[in-house]
Amino acid sequence: SPSVFVFDCSNAGVLVNQQHRDADLIILAACSAGELLPQNPELPADVFTSCLTTPITMALRWFCSRSSSLLKIDPSLIDHIPGQLNNRKTIL
Repeated sequence: SPSVFVFDCSNAGVLVNQQHRDADLIILAACSAGELLPQNPELPADVFTSCLTTPITMALRWFCSRSSSLLKIDPSLIDHIPGQLNNRKTIL
C-alpha cells in the first residue's frame, strides 16, 4: 500500500526533491523550495494540513479572514458548526 507524506512547512519542496521517486510514495508539499508559508494569526499555523483534514472549516475560516467588515461574520461561529468529522452524514 502507498505511503503518504505531508510536508506542511516552509521550503517543503526541498524535502520533496530529496525523496525517492517511488510508485508507492505520495508526497504532498505546502510550497516549493525557496518559498515561505504565509503567516496569519487568524488561521492555524498548519493551514495546508488543516485544509486536508477539515476542508469545510478551513474554507469558512479563509472566507472570514478575506471578507469585508460589512458582512460582519463572527469567526467564532465556525467552531460551533454541528457535526462530527468522522460522520459523513453531517455537515463537517
